[in-house]
Amino acid sequence: DNRIRLWNIKKNWKKTHELKQHVNTISKIAFSPSANLLASASWDHKIMFWKVGNGKKIGELKGHFGSISDLPCDDPQDWR
Repeated sequence: DNRIRLWNIKKNWKKTHELKQHVNTISKIAFSPSANLLASASWDHKIMFWKVGNGKKIGELKGHFGSISDLPCDDPQDWR
């Protein structure tokens, strides 16, 4: 699937946003330590960054030569 669906678990699992800008299968997602940002990697050779609160894309890394299968984000400094 090439969409990310965000749900509010505090409001009876209401779907809040559907992020649809990837054009191929999403292989990995990662939340920032504060859970305010989301990164998504896809077989479309892109990493996209999103604001969780409003579902808006705030950045994109493109130019990878192959499918992206992982998003290592171990340190909160990575999300500045």
